[in-house]
Amino acid sequence: MDYNTAANKLKPLLELRRKPIGFIWSCKKAIELNTATRLFVGKHNDSVIFASYAKPIQFLTKETPTAYLDASLVEGIVKTINPECRIVKIEATRQANIIQITDSPMSTKRLLEDNDYLSSRLLHFIHTQAKINQNGAVIAPMKWIEAHKDRFPASVKLAHFGGLRGLNTLEDCDWLVQIGRNQPPPYAVEAVARAWWPSARLTLTGAYIKQQRTLTAKTGDGALVWIDTHADPRCREVLEAMREQESLQALDRLRLIHGKVKQVWLFCSLPLPGIEPDELATLNGLTMPGKLAEVALRDSVVVMGRGNFTNGIQMCSRRLMLLGRRSGRGMRKPV
Repeated sequence: MDYNTAANKLKPLLELRRKPIGFIWSCKKAIELNTATRLFVGKHNDSVIFASYAKPIQFLTKETPTAYLDASLVEGIVKTINPECRIVKIEATRQANIIQITDSPMSTKRLLEDNDYLSSRLLHFIHTQAKINQNGAVIAPMKWIEAHKDRFPASVKLAHFGGLRGLNTLEDCDWLVQIGRNQPPPYAVEAVARAWWPSARLTLTGAYIKQQRTLTAKTGDGALVWIDTHADPRCREVLEAMREQESLQALDRLRLIHGKVKQVWLFCSLPLPGIEPDELATLNGLTMPGKLAEVALRDSVVVMGRGNFTNGIQMCSRRLMLLGRRSGRGMRKPV
């Protein structure tokens, strides 16, 4: 094409805020410098390639004394910003009675699939606690909260993972039901690790691996649970900062350091650093069977305890047997 035609076609590209030729220059520099930190695959399906570069982070001069105060501090990231920083851990005792399940991490995927009326089981449990004491709170994945926002007791306060920092609206609540955990996909964790350690040789597998850990209660009872973790230690540190620390942030929305002892139910088998549950339980041990919970919610019936629920079933069975005898008909064996 002639010069004028080429210039007219190129003009819109030159007016773009992010010049498309920047990627080509990054490719050229990556080849010249023989370094892999200039290019990386940015999508989990390996379909898009991005260019990146490392830029020194310098918020303050090196001579300025700096103190980092953070309950969810990631030591590796702080050391990247300030290698000479000294880490001091201050342990605090939480005034809470904690019951934690051991049979499910309660992933967001499982919550949204809602097999065997799982949501109804959890919601009936919440309604039961609200019947005993209205001053409670629920923290869970945002999508699950949104899907069932009209089914919660009106008195219960709601919050979700990812929106907890600085939240004080739950500090006066007497109990908390915490459901699931905040686990990002592997490629999101790897992207964060790549940004903080651009020159490190990271093991980027694009997937989690399963690892078995022990969940121990104050009673001495223990259970082996499976968790997702990452093969690369830096990615693992980022994952735990986004997952375990978010669960601790959720727990601490009740401000458990001072005041009376509060009740907490953790519907997630993920072991949390610094947390030793008072009691271990199972999902079946805390909630009603799925279909019964669904019917109870539909009919606005709250069973105040599994013992009462069992006694009620036995009384109904005796009455049915008595009616069968009076009518002269034998009762079939319950299925």
